[in-house]
Amino acid sequence: MHCASIDLGGSKMALHFSIAGRVVQRERIEIPAGCVPQSILEQAVVLLCQQIALYGPINCLVIASAPTINADGTIIRWPNRPDWEGLAIGPAFRIEGVERVIWCDDGTAATFGDATVMRASNLVHFSLGTGVGGGVVYQGRMLPDRELGHLLVWPGGAPCSCGRAGCLQAYASFRSLDKFVASMGFSDEATLNHWRLRAVQALALATANLVELFRVEVICLGGGMLGRFPEIPHQVGMLLREPGYLKPSLNPPLVMHSPQGTEASVLGGLYLAQASHEVQNEICEGGIDNSRVSIRHVSNGMSFISMSSR
Repeated sequence: MHCASIDLGGSKMALHFSIAGRVVQRERIEIPAGCVPQSILEQAVVLLCQQIALYGPINCLVIASAPTINADGTIIRWPNRPDWEGLAIGPAFRIEGVERVIWCDDGTAATFGDATVMRASNLVHFSLGTGVGGGVVYQGRMLPDRELGHLLVWPGGAPCSCGRAGCLQAYASFRSLDKFVASMGFSDEATLNHWRLRAVQALALATANLVELFRVEVICLGGGMLGRFPEIPHQVGMLLREPGYLKPSLNPPLVMHSPQGTEASVLGGLYLAQASHEVQNEICEGGIDNSRVSIRHVSNGMSFISMSSR
């Protein structure tokens, strides 16, 4: 099976290609400020065509996107890249040799990948990049469209792109780091440490609420931010063991790097590209409305998905 996954983030477009589950090519297209969006899509189409010429038709292409894309494949909302709004990204990738194109939230793709690799019934994934995304698996079931980056951690705090103040994304993303450094006027080690400690505290506060709600056993952190601050998962885990975060009756979750590393969204997209059409339709745009996805594990370590109505 020939699959492709595109992770469309605020600063880059990552593309991975796989044959029979093995990654055969990795590409990255930077998205600089002020670029022409169409030029980024054209570069991606060239890479897809090259891949088709080498290995034959692509059975499924998954677009894991930070922006909100409607059922027609058009970007309808992207606060971090407003100049991309209105761009028909889905149709741009419907090219000869690509048999199926689907799209979903990048945090959803990353969470799907973690849930496929891990065996926890209650799991949360945080994607730390230009913004903050993620997803929740509760009692083996993937909860759709959870905006983890907009969990409120400090009411009246730092402004967020959503229009509120104090969201997790305003403290634990590259955009928040850039704003913090700009406000301080310099980027020395003390400044970076100050920002990192705030980000860790914000993540611990958000996690404490999720543990209270869902009895989360595993917290997976992924995204480009961990390439710069790989110590964040360990520090969040340590903070959750301090008094004041979790009730004594609650067990602290395992806080770890995503098993998919900093490329969780694009790798999760590859897992999703290899899933059945039923599973893809449930998780991605164009799927059946009012449905849930149940992730069940079997004894040989493999995972499969089944659906049930809400």
